[in-house]
Amino acid sequence: MCNDLLLKQNAEVEFFSSVNNLLLALTSTIAVTIILYKIIEVMSRNAAGDAIAYGPVIVNTLKSVLLIPAMPFVQKILLEELLIIWETG
Repeated sequence: MCNDLLLKQNAEVEFFSSVNNLLLALTSTIAVTIILYKIIEVMSRNAAGDAIAYGPVIVNTLKSVLLIPAMPFVQKILLEELLIIWETG
């Protein structure tokens, strides 16, 4: 039953695919916004006289921000694995 629901193209599958794509776009936008905010923050601090290097701030921000858009992919993979286990179990 679940296999038929996942493999057949129907309104429910298209709706959930659209929601997943919307969440991916939203989280990617949030990630880019956070990176740009951190860059502007470092530029502001450097202009005020606090000498901060760009490299470590950008690297630390990228490490944490890249996980935000990855979550919809992880959710999709976990859902597919759960359905496979549920069908065979």
